Amino acid sequence: AEVLRSRLTLHERDARLMDIMLRESDRLNKFVEDFLCFARPGKQPKHSVELVSLLRDTSTLLENNPEVRKMHSIILRPEISQIAIHGNPDQLKQVFWNLSQNALRAMPEGGTLTIQIATAQDGGARITFQDTGIGMTREEKENLFQPFHSGFKTGTGLGLSIVFQIMDDHKGRISYESEKGRGTTVSLYLPPQEPASKSAHVH
Repeated sequence: AEVLRSRLTLHERDARLMDIMLRESDRLNKFVEDFLCFARPGKQPKHSVELVSLLRDTSTLLENNPEVRKMHSIILRPEISQIAIHGNPDQLKQVFWNLSQNALRAMPEGGTLTIQIATAQDGGARITFQDTGIGMTREEKENLFQPFHSGFKTGTGLGLSIVFQIMDDHKGRISYESEKGRGTTVSLYLPPQEPASKSAHVH
């Protein structure tokens, strides 16, 4: 559709209508993708996954995301050079992406998203996504992980529900702190990887 749009010579009204149609098409595609991911999460294959590199990939993609503007700043602060857990890389990337997208949408006038990763006391991973955005009301916090509930006009209301599902499937935990007008911090915990010998015994 976008290729067709670039090749057509349209009057101003028709061009505006075409732009609306393209935006709606993107929105519907996103909704269908999120719905399928939410409705059929399934058990995905898991193996050793290095998290710092996954976060670096996410940070690079974000910096080239159209939603990121000049007044946005994305800071990745790993306190460790690498840490591996037992998980599915595609699902974990989805978690990181959804949380980052939410943070950016919470900063429509610009702000800073800081992503940190460190080793938990038990050897697992602790990851935080901290934004300087609009924060959440009590009602928004109470419904945070409920499907089809979104605090943003462009959201499908499934992004954080998908995050919750994936974290649960990885036996992880998710918590958050937020205050209206003071930003939000989302914290993830992923359990440590079992020793190779123990994992082999389980399989």
